[in-house]
Amino acid sequence: VREREKGEIWDEDVSCAAAVLKGSLVGKPKWFKDIPQSISFDLKRGEIIESSVSEDVDQSEDEEATTVSVDIKEFQRSVLYFQVKPFKPHSRTGEFRGKPISVFVAHLKSKRPSRVRKPYWNMDEENALGLAMSTIKRTAEAAALRFLLIKEMKGNDTPVILLGDLNDDPHSNTLDIISGAPRYLDSRGHDTALYSTNFLEQYRSLRDIYYTYVHQNKHETLDHILVSEEFYENSKRCRWKFRGLYLKNDHLDKDKATKEHEADGTSDHAIVKAKFEYNCFERNHNDKNNPGPNR
Repeated sequence: VREREKGEIWDEDVSCAAAVLKGSLVGKPKWFKDIPQSISFDLKRGEIIESSVSEDVDQSEDEEATTVSVDIKEFQRSVLYFQVKPFKPHSRTGEFRGKPISVFVAHLKSKRPSRVRKPYWNMDEENALGLAMSTIKRTAEAAALRFLLIKEMKGNDTPVILLGDLNDDPHSNTLDIISGAPRYLDSRGHDTALYSTNFLEQYRSLRDIYYTYVHQNKHETLDHILVSEEFYENSKRCRWKFRGLYLKNDHLDKDKATKEHEADGTSDHAIVKAKFEYNCFERNHNDKNNPGPNR
């Protein structure tokens, strides 16, 4: 997004990056390394029970809940945030359509087991605890990312896109936390919900051949594009019509290791592309000045 300025020192921590069309960036990008101070993973028993009070939730399982304490203060990989103005295709005057779009780029903790070691644990026990630790870290990052997204979307009609390697599947708890787990076919949109372009494509095509990563002969969907209700056609705030999801995953070979991809300059993940068409039809049929849909 930007070049290193003279004399500037960057942290060695891995951060997310993005490439945007020249002239489309609004303001300066920023990275979130620290977990928002408003979020706490240190919850006592009474707080956990209170947080699950709901008319349609059975509290019997939560009554025995114990204290939960997770000391995670920062993202393993800094989350990138920036805004872009969507240019009208083939415009020679720099004309753009709609409001600036807020974009988040994230790369959450992988499923690879964290390295944990106790002198009295065997390898299987270390692996089990390592997998649990990775899940806890990824879940905490997902919740922290959700806080950032809610702050950006709540009470306004700002178009928001989240994209990146979220290291979990579309139906996972991780994705439910980040997206707010919205309903699709019977929903009219929600202020702080994010909608998976994977699901939007499935509802259009009636097929599921979506995978972005192959590991040990297992086809997984780890890379996602999630969009706010301004891109969801059933919402009254929809301004961008979904036109399709496209994957380039032919280069993924179940027998090809990550190092082999690096050697020949390819990625061990698929390239995910979502296409939307701007439609400035405001759903107000009395607006005589409405110019109709534009790409």
